[in-house]
Amino acid sequence: MNHDEREWQVQEEALRDQRLGRERLSEDAHAATYRRIAQALRTPPPVALPADFAADLARRVAAPRVDMRLEQWLVGALVAVFGIAGGIVAWIYGGDWLGTSAAFVPELANGTTLKWVLAVIGCLAVASIGRPAHRDSSRRQ
Repeated sequence: MNHDEREWQVQEEALRDQRLGRERLSEDAHAATYRRIAQALRTPPPVALPADFAADLARRVAAPRVDMRLEQWLVGALVAVFGIAGGIVAWIYGGDWLGTSAAFVPELANGTTLKWVLAVIGCLAVASIGRPAHRDSSRRQ
């Protein structure tokens, strides 16, 4: 990263002067700009929280959760449709679909690679089976 050492020094000096409360009468416009920036950074923003902020936040946190059963059902239905579609493709093309797929991905023609791909798919399937139970138990706590 390239940076101008003089620029860096002007910025650091403006921050140091602001922190120590020093005023500089003879400075260039560039340094004055950094002084104003340092002043703005040290001044807290003029934002006041509403009087009932804590009560409102507690009310929002305690609000009932959104029912996600429809979305979960739709995702399950979509996975089922993809599974059925995959089964239909395998049924229509028989054993030829793997050979056809290997033409697009030459590594699949290698038996060892195919075994690893199937192992990864199996691991992902087993991991996804345990996820809904884990999510349900975390909601109860």
